[in-house]
Order: sequence, then structure tokens, then C-alpha cells
Amino acid sequence: MGSLRQRAWLALNLKGRSVGSALGSPRWDELLGTSLQPMGDAYGELVEVATDVPAAAADAASTAAAMGIDLGQRPPPTELATAVLDAQSAFYLALTSGDVPAMASLWEGAAPDPGVTDVLGAGGRLDPWSAQLREGARPSGLRATDSDALLLSATEAYTTAVERPEQGGTLLASQRWRRDPDAGGEWLLAAHRTIPWSADGGTAVATLRCDGRGCIALARDINTRSG
Repeated sequence: MGSLRQRAWLALNLKGRSVGSALGSPRWDELLGTSLQPMGDAYGELVEVATDVPAAAADAASTAAAMGIDLGQRPPPTELATAVLDAQSAFYLALTSGDVPAMASLWEGAAPDPGVTDVLGAGGRLDPWSAQLREGARPSGLRATDSDALLLSATEAYTTAVERPEQGGTLLASQRWRRDPDAGGEWLLAAHRTIPWSADGGTAVATLRCDGRGCIALARDINTRSG
């Protein structure tokens, strides 16, 4: 098998039409937001599903087992998944309440995310978390629903959520997590991304990429290729 960058991908919509292709690996969240929006109800709204943490944790554990991922027995897979979903809840609490120390602790020791670094190298502007969380700037009325977790190992995981801002609309958010069993075993953030994800047929024109340094907002020319 070749390296990841030597592979290619092709995405089709529900009508079987190509909506994107490239070498390497796609940025799945940006691809979903630009070309593969969800189906809504009769009014074009994305139905809200409250997060059931025990059920989501059980699903994550069973998915890992089906994928043949060895998570070990201590802690049990469901506890690993519950812990990362709880960490996601802590992230949103810090985000909406403007708790800068709590947010900093979730990003402790995080390496720069390549997707953020690439945009900075191209002249993008990064807003630090202290600016993101200040009064008037933070999304104080935002609700995170429909949360799920994916365990890739006992030390790496992803979570997703549908964000519902106070002013309306829906966004697809994903977080990448890391865990060091020899350093407390807590799940810590490695990356966070958000993109508009609407069931009304609208197309996303902006995306947010964040790492421990802060966030960068991109508009218009969204590249769905990896990075």
C-alpha cells in the first residue's frame, strides 16, 4: 500500500453525483459542510437529538470492537468513551461561560494543528482563546447536541456534536482528543473544527479551525483536501 498522500478519494452525493475528489485524505467536516448537507424534517430543519452519554459511550465501545481496535480492559472501553464525552462537555462549558483557565487546561501540552499552521503560513489571522472567550465574543447561548465519540485507540479519540447557536442555525463540530495514561489519563484536546451544516439546502462558506493557540476563521475557498 502507498502512503496516505498517494491515495485518492471520491465523494458522491445521494443522487450519485460527484461532489469532490483529490489525492490524499479529505477534510471530512469541510466536505460535509460544502457538499453533503444533512436531510432535515418537512420544514427543512435538522431535528435535534439530545445527547444520551451512556448510549453514545456504548455505541463507541461497540464500534471500536467491530473495527478490531484493541482498547485494553483498564479502563473499560465504555469508561474511556464516557470520559471523552465528559471532556467534550467540559469544553463547551468553558466555551460558553468564558472560563479561560478551564479552556487552557483542556489544551495543555497540545501540539500545533497542521490545519491551523498552514493557514497561518498563508497569512491567516489567529484569534487566541482569551479573545474567543471574552464577553460579547463567546457563544454564550450555544447548545451542543447529538454528541458521538469514536475511539481509535486508548490514547486517541474523536468527538462530534451539532452546535446550535442562540441566533439559530446548525453547525457540525468535531474535536480530536489525546490521552497519556502515564500522565493522569485525562482526555485533552488536540484540535477543534466547526463548519455550518444545514438541512435547508444552504452551502457552507466558512469554517473554523482551532488548536491550543486559538482559532482561525476561513471563508469562501474551502479546500476539502487533507491538511
